[in-house]
Amino acid sequence: MRRSIQRELNDFFGRINNSGYSIQHVTKSAFTQARLKLKPEAFSELSSTVVNTFYEGPPYLLWGNHRILAYDGSTIMLPTSKDIIAV
Repeated sequence: MRRSIQRELNDFFGRINNSGYSIQHVTKSAFTQARLKLKPEAFSELSSTVVNTFYEGPPYLLWGNHRILAYDGSTIMLPTSKDIIAV
């Protein structure tokens, strides 16, 4: 993120609310506290799911004889901890 966490949160929830959903805004502190509750294994499992899905066979839709794939390569900064290093 190049902007402050609070600006990113405000932008995200503003877009969500403009799309017809009503979700409360959260503070930077609440976001940080919730982020600390994420288990490091979750990221390994998500990565495995993406890789396994990629290599699964049909059925999948083609566009002009091409399989269209997308993957979000966002970077997330995780704190250095024994649990994260172990994963």
